[in-house]
Amino acid sequence: MTMSWYSKRSNSWDHREVVLIDAGIPYRLPVFQEAMAQAGIPLDKLKKIILTHHDLDHIGGLTELLNAIPHKIDILAMKRKNLISRERSRI
Repeated sequence: MTMSWYSKRSNSWDHREVVLIDAGIPYRLPVFQEAMAQAGIPLDKLKKIILTHHDLDHIGGLTELLNAIPHKIDILAMKRKNLISRERSRI
């Protein structure tokens, strides 16, 4: 599982705030926790999750992740209706 995070000051962990990009697929919480631990990032520093779109492989792990972390986490996402288009572009 690839984990992406971003800190406010740089592209690396800065010991203040972690922002996760997408929540991954369901039932992968242990893998997520292990990746954070290996990177030396405590879960209590995770403050925001940015959801790039609403496909299962990007939001499927969100509920499990939120239930495992006791503090408030901001979720940043577009409204679903803005992410889905019934029209197909012609190339």
